Amino acid sequence: MKSRSRTGEVRFRAGGAGVADDGSMDADVVVIGAGASGLACARVLGELGADVVVVEARNRLGGRIHTTRAIGDEPIEMGALVVHGERATTIDVVSEAGLTLGPPNWGSPGPTVLSVDGDVRPGRDLDASWWGLEHDVADLRGPDVPLDRFLRDAGWPDDRRLAADELFAQIWCADPQLLSAEGVSRVEDAWTSGWTNQRLLEGYDRVVEHMAHGLRVEASTPVRTVTWHRGHVRITATDGRSFDAGAAVVSVPPTVVAAGSLEFDPPLDAAKAEAARAIPLGGVIRVVAELRNEAPSIGSLIAMGREGGFWTVNENLVSVWIGGPSSARLSGSDPVEILLRARAAFPWLERERIGDVVFADWLADPFTLGGYSYPRAGALDAPAAWAKPVDQTLFFCGEATCGDVHPATVHGAIESGRRAGAEVAAVLADSTGTIAGTGP
Repeated sequence: MKSRSRTGEVRFRAGGAGVADDGSMDADVVVIGAGASGLACARVLGELGADVVVVEARNRLGGRIHTTRAIGDEPIEMGALVVHGERATTIDVVSEAGLTLGPPNWGSPGPTVLSVDGDVRPGRDLDASWWGLEHDVADLRGPDVPLDRFLRDAGWPDDRRLAADELFAQIWCADPQLLSAEGVSRVEDAWTSGWTNQRLLEGYDRVVEHMAHGLRVEASTPVRTVTWHRGHVRITATDGRSFDAGAAVVSVPPTVVAAGSLEFDPPLDAAKAEAARAIPLGGVIRVVAELRNEAPSIGSLIAMGREGGFWTVNENLVSVWIGGPSSARLSGSDPVEILLRARAAFPWLERERIGDVVFADWLADPFTLGGYSYPRAGALDAPAAWAKPVDQTLFFCGEATCGDVHPATVHGAIESGRRAGAEVAAVLADSTGTIAGTGP
């Protein structure tokens, strides 16, 4: 049901939402997924007075924001690490929540070493130039072809091309054999949030908790089927429960849909299904372990080739971030063995020194099947196609819908959720009939 506020803004008021005789739960809108995008969408609609239920497969909020406090003295991020940019949309949420930002802690005060397939050498000379490769590649204005091929054709020497490949594999979670050279430039050109990275001192999950405050969230409720026709959806969970609404917002990654884990009845059209298949989510493995006794040496390891990843050793913690093709090769491996791959740089690192371990293998996570998206050569229009609403009933958000503007970021996810929320609100406001599950 809709009404108008004193300012003329269209608002919605639920009228009789609740459990129906057949056990279904009625609402104006069902949002599938309680990550940053889904929560942002639900907040937009909730602030307009819509009756919204968020259905989340996991037993926690946040999606690919995952903070643990299982070891050490500080929150440990197993998913999203930092806020990307001093003007990122996330900053507003951080301010609203009264949270604190500080410098990233992904490095080490010790020396950095470089390993190329096990050949270890000092890496200090690499530090500044390596991080600048992202801008160097974007400035080349390459065509829509795989990055690795473009850099070969551009005459980059093997060592510099390898360094660029590894940077994009780790930072962009991308396979350089698939990543579009043009896509890199387009993302950099559209970037407006700034370049200062900051971390949440209280933990990224505190942002999620703030966004979810006051929302109705059904956790531990994986969705199996979305049955729909124009103006009505029924969301059926794996436990048999169902939720009826006038619209649904899908915030899960397209990989989940492409894998058939989330089904639509009737199926999405061919263009939509192809968009889901065309958007890649690179893998990410994150492992953090407490050392049983203080490390005899500290520092960082940047590894390239088949051993690619970032390792950091502080006095009492050892951690690794592995993205892109290396994470795919290592998916399913023993997390301690993954840490021990840094022994070429830290020979004292033995299994006996490693205590409690926390890890995340996002490629193996059934609710994401990957870390985050990147622009694939030949498929630069796929994010826009995936974001497009279907018959004023199905709506889509998430970082994979962002296209050129802030993909693969939390603030991009938030922006996409707000965009989808506005799309749903416009449809509900224009509706003259009864919204399913609400009063007249």
